[in-house]
Amino acid sequence: MKSLLSLLLLATCLAAVTTASFLYPVLKHDYVNDLTPYDQLRGSPYNVSFNGRAVAINGQNVLLQSGSIHYPRSTPEMWSHLMDNARAGGLNTIQVYLFWNYHEADYRQYDFKTENRNLAQFIQTAADKGLFINLRIGPFVCAEWTLGGIPQWVRELDIPFRTNNTVWENEMEVISRYVYKYVEPFLAKNGGPIILIQLENEYDNMEGNDAGNKEYLQWVGGLTQRIDSSVTWIMCSSHDAPSYVINTCNGFYCDAWIDQHQKNFPNQPPMWTEDWSGWFYAWGEAKPTRPAEDLAFAVARWIARGGAHHNYYMYHGGTTFGRWTGGPQDTTGYDYNAPLDEYGFPQEPKYSHTTTLHNILSQFSDYLLGNPIAIAQPLGKNAEVHVYGTLGKEGIFFASNFDDTNDFTGDFNGQSWTLPAWSVTIVDAISNKVLYQSSTLSPIISKPLPTKVASVNADPSTIEFIEEPIGLYDQSAIISTPRPIEQLHVTLDKTDFMWHVANVTVTDAMIAAGSVTLSLTNVNELFYVYFNNKRVVVAEGVNVDKATYTISLKGMKTSGTYPLQIVVLTMGSANCCGGLESFTRGLEGKVVFGDTDITSAGWSLLPYLQGERQSYVNSTTAQWMTGQNVFSPLTWYRLSMTTPKPTTSLPSWQLDLTGMGKGQAWVNGHHIGRYWLIQATKSTCPEVCDYRGSYNGDKCRVGCGEPSLRLYHVPREWLNGVGQPNSFVFLEERGGDPATVTLLQRN
Repeated sequence: MKSLLSLLLLATCLAAVTTASFLYPVLKHDYVNDLTPYDQLRGSPYNVSFNGRAVAINGQNVLLQSGSIHYPRSTPEMWSHLMDNARAGGLNTIQVYLFWNYHEADYRQYDFKTENRNLAQFIQTAADKGLFINLRIGPFVCAEWTLGGIPQWVRELDIPFRTNNTVWENEMEVISRYVYKYVEPFLAKNGGPIILIQLENEYDNMEGNDAGNKEYLQWVGGLTQRIDSSVTWIMCSSHDAPSYVINTCNGFYCDAWIDQHQKNFPNQPPMWTEDWSGWFYAWGEAKPTRPAEDLAFAVARWIARGGAHHNYYMYHGGTTFGRWTGGPQDTTGYDYNAPLDEYGFPQEPKYSHTTTLHNILSQFSDYLLGNPIAIAQPLGKNAEVHVYGTLGKEGIFFASNFDDTNDFTGDFNGQSWTLPAWSVTIVDAISNKVLYQSSTLSPIISKPLPTKVASVNADPSTIEFIEEPIGLYDQSAIISTPRPIEQLHVTLDKTDFMWHVANVTVTDAMIAAGSVTLSLTNVNELFYVYFNNKRVVVAEGVNVDKATYTISLKGMKTSGTYPLQIVVLTMGSANCCGGLESFTRGLEGKVVFGDTDITSAGWSLLPYLQGERQSYVNSTTAQWMTGQNVFSPLTWYRLSMTTPKPTTSLPSWQLDLTGMGKGQAWVNGHHIGRYWLIQATKSTCPEVCDYRGSYNGDKCRVGCGEPSLRLYHVPREWLNGVGQPNSFVFLEERGGDPATVTLLQRN
């Protein structure tokens, strides 16, 4: 008879049967009801421990099937729907990062309440859905989030991050203890859903992993025990972690990692904290996609070879609203080709194909975790079997063919098997009935029928605008300096923009020649150059090591002194890995006008645009204008679009920004994020995506020659009711046409 706790692992799969379940029948053993393990435990203290095989709850090994969801990349109104879909998708655990700079943007000023910062509400929502929580404090998180989640004020302390120095360690301990106290009511020992907590993150990616860094990891390990030795702590991708903190794996595949992990940490279970379900989107690149067949292959191989915890990074990627993108090449959309798309709905066939796998694994979790890790039984070249149970009596076996080209045919358990290349077949050990085949998608999954989509545009005659003044518009805020100052040191990443203005001399010889050259080195990252209040250069690429531009002087008749105005803009700080404290932005190299080096000739700096200082987005006093704007660059636009009547009961909305250039967007005061209609030219897109063989982020991309991101998520709760007007504000840097903007319902 199966243990009650193990049987409850069926919970998620029974919450909702997906279409794929009808293709691969789920053998109905003796389950009890539609409960998850946490449903049975909520409200009463329980114990979480670990052994060499699994994480154990109240002494019983539990198969943890998990997915990452980031609360800042969704809205509180979305969380319930996301958790429902996660549970219906076969998960029993949610993994979530703590985003330090999102909560402590300013020193010792904590915000866990405004917008989507209410981490307690997020955790409670998961608990209400019967889901465990794995909380990854970090406090460095990477996550394609600006500066990897570390606040800019920490950078101003002028210390190396994540090393054995007392200043960093003090700040890390302060935030870690603060977060621990904040979430303490939600810990397992208090009947809450948090069963695992992580400190540090992917430390194996740090450069120079020397003895000092090893000492740092030992310090981190000690910090976990000083905070609470009763908690089960993890530390992903950190092979020098102390043995009482579980080291885990991140990557597209982790099954080959298990053997070495078991040798290094025989008393720790194999845990996979980040199975990259896709890859992040980048400006100028086509969208990466990871085939569902390959993702399922990776998960099945992991479990076959002994894995006891698996987490999709991401299960729902969502949207990086505001100015929080990292990279700095990362787009606002963070769909990640995850099982749940950017809007929180199933992304097929990935969602259903993985759901079916989760159902099978949950159903047989007793056999998987109640036995030692199975020893591979070779079938032939690149083919093997792992048995959990007893052939002919009980359990399942995994028949794997990890050849990336050739199918395999061979005999096992009294039967001939044909195993497709790059696949895992899961078989009932009693009847030899195939339960699941990773490379076979359900034919029931198909594209939805075309539906009428609600959409609306603004009335062009009502579009308002304010042109941004060029250069030194506010004399009271000017910073005078011999040469430009590193930009983030000035802005503290509160704005993308900073003006750099110098006076240059135009000679009669230059006027006679009709032009003058401007040479720049080491400009990070995008910039626009104005000469005498007229735009003369638009830098298309991110980061210019060295470039020379020609400035036309046609029509200029008088020599003399004129302003050279360069606005440099950032698009988020780097998010990985070592050396983040050294990440710099701005006009950092030489500036040569004609033959004159003006780098140290005296500059005036002015951070922020006027529209930011005067809060055009929410201002009731800004002087908006109507009429012909001729789409000037650096212009603020305001327009109104009514909320259409949706064609579905649960609509999701998006802005189609075809016709715009680059900038930022807001709706009813909410910051949608940066937009850029740059074409995807840095990638190749195959006509046919072959799932066979190892995946990487450059494989199976789609959308070459199209904008990297054309559609931008507008959460429905940010819109007013049907038929009501909504205020959209755009800061357009390059001269796009706001009359082309469309608010439409996602189909």
